Amino acid sequence: MLKRRRETCGVAAILVIAAIVVAIEGCALRGSPRHIAVVSASAIAEGLFALDDGERMLFKAGAITPAHHRTFSGHLAVAMKADVALRDVIRKWPIGKPAPPELRAVAEAVGQLTTVVVAELPDGPVKASLMAKVAVVQRAIIAVLV
Repeated sequence: MLKRRRETCGVAAILVIAAIVVAIEGCALRGSPRHIAVVSASAIAEGLFALDDGERMLFKAGAITPAHHRTFSGHLAVAMKADVALRDVIRKWPIGKPAPPELRAVAEAVGQLTTVVVAELPDGPVKASLMAKVAVVQRAIIAVLV
């Protein structure tokens, strides 16, 4: 019963996150290129926070080992720090110019998170839940570039 409840919560969380990102992207697509970049950068932060919440929920439920939690948390902290730097720079970024290096730092940190999830978790609902959240963040990163 507890396993089914965790899976249901995970699916519900993914749907809520996806709805938020679609709403944010829909709003962003109606503005200027600057508006799109700023809103998309905010979506990256929202996605990282959702990823953190999802991983913590899985850890507290015993679905993730303490060692994995420590590894994941370390990589997530790097991604969040890079995201803060990106949001500081994105407002000044001249649209049409090459992407700021801070965006690359966020993308690389999210890539490391992806590697941790893929390499350290067995296939199943826990891995699928975290990969869905990573995909939301990756989609927001791409939206900044468009």
